Amino acid sequence: GRMVTKAMLVYFMLVVLSDACETKMLWADGIMGKHTILALQRRLNREGAAQPLLEENGINTKSTIRALQSYLNANEESLYLDPLSIDGHMRPSTVVALQRYLNHELPAEHLWVDGVLAIRTIRALQKYLNQHRDYACLNARVELISKSNFHVVNLVFIAILLLVTWRQGHIRRRGWLPRRQLLL
Repeated sequence: GRMVTKAMLVYFMLVVLSDACETKMLWADGIMGKHTILALQRRLNREGAAQPLLEENGINTKSTIRALQSYLNANEESLYLDPLSIDGHMRPSTVVALQRYLNHELPAEHLWVDGVLAIRTIRALQKYLNQHRDYACLNARVELISKSNFHVVNLVFIAILLLVTWRQGHIRRRGWLPRRQLLL
């Protein structure tokens, strides 16, 4: 009975909550692949750069570029940049703004500000996203709960109920609390 309850709770904690988001680091390989774009979308959503929120699917769309341009525009004053036109195209001006932003955030990278989205720029972006991956992961967990279906909500409720039941049995066995003062 109690071992099954503990096993179910541990299973729930390990499987459901840890799989809610990817906490793995990106390979800093300089390739703008699906995982890099997904991490960028999560970061931009977390920062509120996109209204409405971006679909976190790892596909590079105009809305992702528009959100990036908005985010870079919001940080333009500290980087002495001219405002970018938010058109959804990765123009050299957008890449220059990204390179200046990454040089500001990652001074050790020493990116050339040339407007070319090359391997070094993408690698620096991946390092930046790796440094901020916990924020993206937290956003994914909150989004999972807020957009969850009925079954996920039930699993959370059952896990909390099992934990409370196990704790009360543990307290009662130790004699710390009389039976009439139990919560349930």
